[in-house]
Amino acid sequence: MPPVTRAEATGYQETSLHADVMGFLAALRAGTIRAFTAPRSA
Repeated sequence: MPPVTRAEATGYQETSLHADVMGFLAALRAGTIRAFTAPRSA
């Protein structure tokens, strides 16, 4: 299951806290969450 934001997880009733964002970024750095990007056009 892909990671979801706090807003998505709460049906858009809450927004992300600074700690949520920092935890998400730490997980990206640790490789526990894969980030996908769209291919670049030439």
